[in-house]
Amino acid sequence: MVNSSSLKLEILNVILAKLDERILTLEQAVQSALESKSNETKSSAGDKFETGRAMIQKEQEMRESILQQTKTLKAKALQVDLEKKHTQVEFGSLVFTTSGIYFISIGMGKLSIKDHVYFVVSVDAPVTKLLLGKKLGNSFKINNNSHEILGIE
Repeated sequence: MVNSSSLKLEILNVILAKLDERILTLEQAVQSALESKSNETKSSAGDKFETGRAMIQKEQEMRESILQQTKTLKAKALQVDLEKKHTQVEFGSLVFTTSGIYFISIGMGKLSIKDHVYFVVSVDAPVTKLLLGKKLGNSFKINNNSHEILGIE
């Protein structure tokens, strides 16, 4: 098997880069909403002005909420201990199975890195709940199909 620390680092770096990109985009969107709100000028139709401001405010609050959630995800991803040796599936594990390779960290879905596919899943994901606590050689079922754990790093 490959060096798990370097593979985990590679996967984690891709995750962090995607999160940083999302954070930057959201910060720009929040700034844009702030500018739109401050540029909104009062017209003779006062209700139209207030409705426009309220919509911009709501959009800004939504983007700020998503931004905060994304920053929280990044903080959680940074908690992965790349040096820890795992004997059972838990947060931070890289799990090699007959159905794919799972990185138990945050919910990011399927990542393709150098022609390999990794499933980046949170501890709350349904598949993770099937895997948590399992050890090398254990099996689990997804959609009535049995799969085996081939390695845990």
